[in-house]
Amino acid sequence: MGKQRDRRSQSAATVPVTLTIAGSDSSAGAGIQADLKTFSALGVYGLTAVTCVVAEIPGKVSRIEQVSARMVRDQIEVLEKNSQIGAIKTGLLCSAEIVSAVAKAIRGIKSLRGRRIPLVIDPVMIASSGDRLLEAAAIDAYTDQLFPLATLITPNLDEAALLIGTEIKDRERTNSLNFPHGLCAASRRTALVAPIRRQSRPVLPAAWYWRKRLGRRRSS
Repeated sequence: MGKQRDRRSQSAATVPVTLTIAGSDSSAGAGIQADLKTFSALGVYGLTAVTCVVAEIPGKVSRIEQVSARMVRDQIEVLEKNSQIGAIKTGLLCSAEIVSAVAKAIRGIKSLRGRRIPLVIDPVMIASSGDRLLEAAAIDAYTDQLFPLATLITPNLDEAALLIGTEIKDRERTNSLNFPHGLCAASRRTALVAPIRRQSRPVLPAAWYWRKRLGRRRSS
């Protein structure tokens, strides 16, 4: 029995751990529920710090109720003290106060470890239904405080357009160098832009934008 427990402990210790900081989606199609499903499918143990509770069904957001910024930060800090977090992903952060609290907590982890922790930021601002999910003041908090800590940001096309302050209606508009330059300047990081659909047709395939060389690679 003792040897079996030791083997289980060693196995648990080798499972990678990732923290998702995001909202709770009642339909389980997004937010921490979707992240945990993805983590599990990839053999990763998922931890959560809840930022808000969202009452929604596919295509409709009924209500969002925020968790306090202090509570969000407390969740992150207590998990860091008791878990070997290998990477962090953020989702819906709702407010400038929560964005700031998350940035402070992540800077604290970097200070304790003496190195940067891999951080993927999904700047959830607009729901698939088109509903605005993020207050305007939070965008400045993202660009000034959170994006500088990121390894990768993953906006969809609507969110990328919001970040750089332009509207993208068709694929040709994105061929201009103003789009990648603007996005990388706004985020100061490498970006993976997720495709969105207009009338069941993709406006743009997924595309990478590198900050340093401003390269671009499409994927279908």
